[in-house]
Amino acid sequence: MLLTLPGHRRNLAGGAAGLAAVACGLLVVGLGTAPTGAQTASAADAFAKPDTTRRAAPANTVTPIQEPVKVPVALATPAVASGPVTGGTVVTVAGEELNQVSAVQVGGVPAVVVEATPTALSYQVPVAAELATGTVSVELFDGAGAAVPTADPVALEAEAAAQAAEKDAAKKAAAAQAADPTVPVAAPAAFGRPAAEYGSAELRSLVLKPGVVLPALPAAAAAAPALLSFEYLPDPRVTAQTDYVLQYWANYNPAYIAINGNDCVNFTSQGLLARGWEMDGEWNYGAAGGSATWVSSTAFHNYMAAHPERGIALGDDQRASVKVGDIAQFDWDNSGDRDHTSTVTRVDKTADGVTIYVAGHSKDSDYWNVDQAIAGGGSVSYWSLS
Repeated sequence: MLLTLPGHRRNLAGGAAGLAAVACGLLVVGLGTAPTGAQTASAADAFAKPDTTRRAAPANTVTPIQEPVKVPVALATPAVASGPVTGGTVVTVAGEELNQVSAVQVGGVPAVVVEATPTALSYQVPVAAELATGTVSVELFDGAGAAVPTADPVALEAEAAAQAAEKDAAKKAAAAQAADPTVPVAAPAAFGRPAAEYGSAELRSLVLKPGVVLPALPAAAAAAPALLSFEYLPDPRVTAQTDYVLQYWANYNPAYIAINGNDCVNFTSQGLLARGWEMDGEWNYGAAGGSATWVSSTAFHNYMAAHPERGIALGDDQRASVKVGDIAQFDWDNSGDRDHTSTVTRVDKTADGVTIYVAGHSKDSDYWNVDQAIAGGGSVSYWSLS
């Protein structure tokens, strides 16, 4: 049988073998690109040409192992930091991958993240909830909102030391057994590990050689991971202020000129000076007495309104935000002018509401119930001090 293809001539053997070859050649030509001019190829060439569109991966191909995802871990150092209830303390904690931390809460209150690097995180402590003293937990969160675990550095060091000792003992046991397989080798001591695995991957993936068997001992009880905490302490500024007004509410300080029957703001200003306020061109006291803002309730109100860095105004419907050391001002006739000024010395919060007590002069008092003060009429407002 003779088959003629463009540009070439082939004699194919007759019979079934020849027909099969022809069929395969025609199939390859039919599926290939239509030949043109000098690029025309024979059916045999097309049949012999390897298919490069489907290549099997070499048998020795190795799929690269992906690096483990690094997650942030904080070290509980210091386990407990401390600062005043008014906030502002900057605390720095160490750890790993802490640049992934996006939020911090202190006692459930959001804190400001000052700086975050892979090995250190600094945050500014917020004002304590309800200005309550005591120790509260500190929680760190990553960008996905997941809690960042906290590890105890002492436990980490102990675990690393225990694993290093275990690894060394395993090597010695294996070496002794290799030197003389007939001599039984005492199994190395087993070290209890906490439930949460710490340390490097190398330490955690310790593999013992065959023949060295660790005794099956119950695992040691795992201690709970140490938590980051913050201890809120009384604000020394507020303490100095309230100590002053409680000392001199009945026995006037002779260092100041008392204003007979109208000494309320004069006394309040003295307490603010004890708190640490600095005098300025408007609010001051000298040999001749105090400035208008030092001695007048309405002038003091206007001064505070113009200086929000000193404090912000609160209405009586915001009592829940009033704290010890804040300033209360009364308007007895609801005229808009302030008629009396005093210092908050106690705040009671119960299921029935918030009760506020003040200390002052003219009326001389240490714990005067605000509700009793306005029982006969008038209103009260407050300045929440910074």
